[in-house]
Amino acid sequence: MVQWLLQNSLGRSYHEAYPDSKLPESWAYYIRQRSERQTAPESPRPLETLDLIDPCCGSGHFLRESFDMFAAMYRERHPNLNAAEIADRILERHLHGIDLDPRAAQLAALMLYLRAWELVRDERRAQRQPGPGNYCPAAMNIATTPSGLNTGALQRHLRRHPEDRVMKPLLEGVFTALEKADILGSLLRPAEHIEAAMKALQQPHTVPMDFDADDAALRRTITTMARHDPAELKRMLLDRVAQSFAAESGNTDDVAAQLFGREAERGVRLLQLLDRKYAVVVTNPPYMGSGNMDMPLKKYIERHYKSGKRDLYAAFILRCLELCRSSGRVAMVTMLGWMFLRSFDGLRAVSNEKLEQARKNSEFTGILREMTVEYIGHLGTRAFEEISGEIVSVALFTLKKMYPSPQSTVTSLRAVGFEGYSKTSVLKRGTEANNHHIRFVTRQQLLLNVPGSPIIYWVPVQLLDWMTRAKKIEDFAITTDGVTGLAKLTRFSWEAPHGRRWLAYSKGGSHVRWAGLETHVTDWEFAGARQRAYIDQYYPYLKGNYGFRLKSTGILPKSVYVFSSFGKGGLGCREPSGSIIVGDKGPGVVPSGQYPQYLLSILNHRGMNFLMRAIGGMGQVQYPYLSQMPVPELNSSENDSASHLERMCVSLKRQLVSIDLTERTFKGTTEDQLHRSSVRINTPLRSILSAALYTVEAVLEKMLFAAYTTEEIVIDTILQETGTPAGFHPLIAGYDALPELSVDLELPPLPQEVNDYLTDHERISPSPVELVEIKARLRKLYEDGPGAKDDGADENGDAEGSEDTEGAVSGAHIPIPTETFLEELSVKMQIHPISVYWLLEELRAEGARCKPEEQRLLEDRLSVLVLRLLGHRWPRQIEAGEPVPAWADPDGIIPITSGAGETTLAERLRARLRAEDGDLGVQRIEALLTELTGLTLEEWVRRRFFDRHIRQFKYRPVAWHLASTPPAPGKGRKGSRRLPAFECMLYYHACGGDVLARIRTQYVDPLLRAERQRAEDARRANDETAAALATERIQELEAFAARLRHVAGDGFACPELDKLLEGESLDRWSGDGYLSPTERADLARQERAWRVDLNDGVRVNIAPVQLAGLLVSDVLKAVDARKAIADRARWRSDERRWVRAGKLPRCGWMDESVPGSQRWTELAPQRAAEKAKLEEKRRAMNHKEQVE
Repeated sequence: MVQWLLQNSLGRSYHEAYPDSKLPESWAYYIRQRSERQTAPESPRPLETLDLIDPCCGSGHFLRESFDMFAAMYRERHPNLNAAEIADRILERHLHGIDLDPRAAQLAALMLYLRAWELVRDERRAQRQPGPGNYCPAAMNIATTPSGLNTGALQRHLRRHPEDRVMKPLLEGVFTALEKADILGSLLRPAEHIEAAMKALQQPHTVPMDFDADDAALRRTITTMARHDPAELKRMLLDRVAQSFAAESGNTDDVAAQLFGREAERGVRLLQLLDRKYAVVVTNPPYMGSGNMDMPLKKYIERHYKSGKRDLYAAFILRCLELCRSSGRVAMVTMLGWMFLRSFDGLRAVSNEKLEQARKNSEFTGILREMTVEYIGHLGTRAFEEISGEIVSVALFTLKKMYPSPQSTVTSLRAVGFEGYSKTSVLKRGTEANNHHIRFVTRQQLLLNVPGSPIIYWVPVQLLDWMTRAKKIEDFAITTDGVTGLAKLTRFSWEAPHGRRWLAYSKGGSHVRWAGLETHVTDWEFAGARQRAYIDQYYPYLKGNYGFRLKSTGILPKSVYVFSSFGKGGLGCREPSGSIIVGDKGPGVVPSGQYPQYLLSILNHRGMNFLMRAIGGMGQVQYPYLSQMPVPELNSSENDSASHLERMCVSLKRQLVSIDLTERTFKGTTEDQLHRSSVRINTPLRSILSAALYTVEAVLEKMLFAAYTTEEIVIDTILQETGTPAGFHPLIAGYDALPELSVDLELPPLPQEVNDYLTDHERISPSPVELVEIKARLRKLYEDGPGAKDDGADENGDAEGSEDTEGAVSGAHIPIPTETFLEELSVKMQIHPISVYWLLEELRAEGARCKPEEQRLLEDRLSVLVLRLLGHRWPRQIEAGEPVPAWADPDGIIPITSGAGETTLAERLRARLRAEDGDLGVQRIEALLTELTGLTLEEWVRRRFFDRHIRQFKYRPVAWHLASTPPAPGKGRKGSRRLPAFECMLYYHACGGDVLARIRTQYVDPLLRAERQRAEDARRANDETAAALATERIQELEAFAARLRHVAGDGFACPELDKLLEGESLDRWSGDGYLSPTERADLARQERAWRVDLNDGVRVNIAPVQLAGLLVSDVLKAVDARKAIADRARWRSDERRWVRAGKLPRCGWMDESVPGSQRWTELAPQRAAEKAKLEEKRRAMNHKEQVE
């Protein structure tokens, strides 16, 4: 990095001055310019004027390399100079360094001294002179920050040295400038203080009684030089001040004066370095986000480096530009966020809307507007050897302090996405002008036309140019980030009670296209009253401006598309299945006016993904930029075709989503059940739907690519980064018919464009030997299961480590994630999904099995049966009016242990399987379960179901596995811990007020009676072993019953609750809504008891059960479990306060028949007025859309 930066900044400045120089041939990282750019500057700087500073020099890495480069330059230009003369010139005239840490500055000086000494020594050896010589280096320009300077110390200095009193204004200016030097370092801007002091020196003055001729002479000199050579005057006076302090530092009689003199001289030397400009500024600045800055540093940066306030390194970019003289160069290594992130757009370029005002205010208008960006080295992560992992992502860059011309180009090297190559080797390869896969050349002016001006150097020029001319998303739709997700008011759809209070909520998630990720709901009762009450309490500074966190107007029943704001795959848009509230992590695109009917297809297209990745980065989709994205236009015929294809994609994806247990659209029937009831017994429905989906997707992708561009090089660039769609890969002849889609799926008819595509699509005809190899590799991938590593990739040319393949130098190849197993196999094999589908059919017929998928399907089916046996219904089932089946348990408690008076869960599972598949089917399923998991059905229920359910349902399980705790084997006892004396499955939605008491009385007590009888019988039979075992189980059950009683009575007790109850009013809102508690002790008992409010969610309600040790596995971390209980206490206190204030009619846990609060009634007219105002606003927006 050091050599790359110096060779392309200091080295380039030298080469411009001396185009005939041979030195560039020895610079390994020097970027050779294209012939059309080899134009010499109007006034190149000769060697003697090439001075360099590192304002954050540390121990001097840049300075040492610069020393060697300057030495070579002097050898070439002035071969008559000896080594000592060269070293002195370099140290005196060319190299300057500053560091906040005095020890680092000392190390840098020592390193330069040693390097100068080595230069002299090597020359003496070459000349065969004896010994190392007596080289003494010249004074070095290395400065650090002083400490301990204050006005009192200055006054004492003036008393000791009255001859300096004439310089008092300047000395005071120096001390003022150094006031925060210990925290600002090179960020100090001393010019304003020094200039003010210089003016004060020139003001008329009173001649003192003890008139001094030297003082008078100095004042005359100041007056004369101020008119003719103010810069030389400043240099002379600062030198005089520094010499005075240096003399003070030699005072051996007064230690305090000595220390003062040393620190003051250090401060003046620092100001001298900061008060001049340099031909080259090179550094690696410190990185620190604004949130971690001390307040004085943060305020100073906000005042003096406004556009760099987001990070310390950004402020240093601006400071380095100030230190650089006109036509000089700045070379830096920094984090690369400033190149792309929206928070740095002012540093890159002030927007066109703000440009005129910024120029009027003489403000910095941005690097792209005021500087010529010459070279960028995009290194990404792992650039620093001493920092491992994906921690710091960096970029190298060189800027020329000169306004860019319309023809100015940026040359960028991309060293990310290369497996098996070091950053060093990629940077070296990038010096070659013809290496198009590493080296990119972009016209700087085009970057200003991109929203936010990110430096997306790798985007083809054709696309950048088209972006400026095409219509934008904002012409057809509104992008909004909606409602900020509040943890208190957001739930998974399976944990919240079904009803008007909880509405579908787009919370984002992973990269998913077309449909899906409908897993969350949010509390929108009383038109979002709790959302507003929460904002009022916890964001008082907003003063009722709810729009800051509730940006959308609420429910969006009209057409809306949602996407995830964070995701490694880029933009993935979806059409919700119904009305939805748009969230901040799942923003929305709301079509307006005459929007294209294929808008969702545009949003999911790889061209759009490519551009959004470039502008917003891989991790975040910045929705304000989305509105500025270009929209390719289709003619009327193509518009209709694209619309039909889009509808087909959405329909197919909804069918895929409907067999996912965690989606709110799940219908209660698993994929395993569906494909067992279909004609193709061994063909998963998911594969049939996937093959059709990715075929239709491919037709859409090709259609829109044709609208984006007709240039293959542009399409190739997009696909190199985003990956080739599965449907773009070739079909295999004989394996190329689209699988038949069942009419039961109620899908729209297949568009004719799909048949045309399949007719014309590329086909390959492998030889029999090649086909065997293809099937063998596919079989290996299939049997390994989803996510398995493709060991055969290298052999098939898909690796990134081979220098002979284009993939090795194609940049950041981070493909859009695959969503199904069939798509994954297709991408790995580079074969069309249809052909992969039919090959798998053959392989399955030959006995190939994907056991991970078989296990997933089987366990999903068993999990659904467990939940349905407990009485669970998915939202779609409830909306359809589907009743709880008669075979479900009526109270939501199913024992796992036999002898509890009811049929066990395993027995009920077996009965349901028998009812669906018959006796033979049950035997096959249990045999398959044992083969895949090594467990019997009883063991699976006991040992695997709950852990899997926790993970599958995102640590918010609705089936709770409760168990007593058997004692661990004691000392001298062999074997593992025995099975619990009692286990049961409890359904979360059945957790009424007495559910724990029912478990104790209906299930545990009968077991206790049986064990006590067993113990009595054993004692009568003198069977001590049996008696001891029965006694042990009795103690275990009694302990379990005691924990149940504790949770029932004090489950929600916590210190936070006790503190909140001290100030709680005793009114009906602290009671049941009708009557108030008579005593505070009654209120305490009520609040500590485990009274489940389903609206609080699984996290809150399961926490007491887990902390009491009643669960077989932990669901929450212990600290979060305790926090959940404290959160509940605070939420309930808040809600009672909101009810009293009229923000809610009643507390959320109270029955709807409870009369609303008086204040709520009083505020009804105000709410009605607000509602009318909102409706008027909506009508105005609708009218505007109709007019447009």
